[in-house]
Amino acid sequence: MREDSTQAPVVGPSTGSDGELVVAARSGRREAFDVLTERYFGMVYAIAYARLTHRDSAEDLAQEVFLRAYLLLDRLENPQTFCAWIGRITRNLATDWQRHSTRVARILSPEPLDTS
Repeated sequence: MREDSTQAPVVGPSTGSDGELVVAARSGRREAFDVLTERYFGMVYAIAYARLTHRDSAEDLAQEVFLRAYLLLDRLENPQTFCAWIGRITRNLATDWQRHSTRVARILSPEPLDTS
């Protein structure tokens, strides 16, 4: 089987700088964002758990943080600051959840299921 030589493979969490991975993810390479998720999930979960003190809530918040980061990746001005950016998203979202005592995702509006 021949490998595609136009793209360097993204192998694991230690492969590539944050900036390189952000650029690759912005260009549509989902595996690059997967590496960023692997790299920072522990940090995001730790911040979420420290703020919310409930395992399920921390897991839910971490999922929403990475969804937001993926959807808003183009807004990150300096790709090298991904770690600080994702940390800020986590702290801000945890504060919102504490303030409003809610775990409702606010990114996507629910779409009704087609029941036909």
